[in-house]
Amino acid sequence: MIGLVSDWYTVDIKTSMSDEYRNQHYVTQWYQKKFTLPGQHEFHYLNLTPDTFKDSRGIVHTKKPLRKQGSRMCFVVKDLYTTQIRGIETTDIEQHFFGEIDTAGRAAVNYFDGFTYPPEDWGSIRDGSDRGGVGRSISSRPGGGIAGS
Repeated sequence: MIGLVSDWYTVDIKTSMSDEYRNQHYVTQWYQKKFTLPGQHEFHYLNLTPDTFKDSRGIVHTKKPLRKQGSRMCFVVKDLYTTQIRGIETTDIEQHFFGEIDTAGRAAVNYFDGFTYPPEDWGSIRDGSDRGGVGRSISSRPGGGIAGS
């Protein structure tokens, strides 16, 4: 079992498959990975309230606040979306609702990730050459406007 500690929550991550939907990311792993360099698989994680521990001599030490960890351990909270209905815990929200949103969201983010403005053919749009001369219908009279209006 691995644990993460923050100033407002504690996360215990078990490695068994039964907990697959219990450790819920509020920032999806695929999105986190967009902030890594090619070949990089870990983030520098700063724990603002690092734990303390006693060594074998009874001396209290503070754990290092800065460490490296992968996306599996970042932006995750145990049972963030787990609900309890009549005493029965369910992860249906994570499995069925957020699972679909994460899948659709990934496609949308990837689409806009490659979007550029202005478009590569912006020059032809500005001068009207791709509109069959529509650009020439703008009146040159004082006040501008569309010819014939």
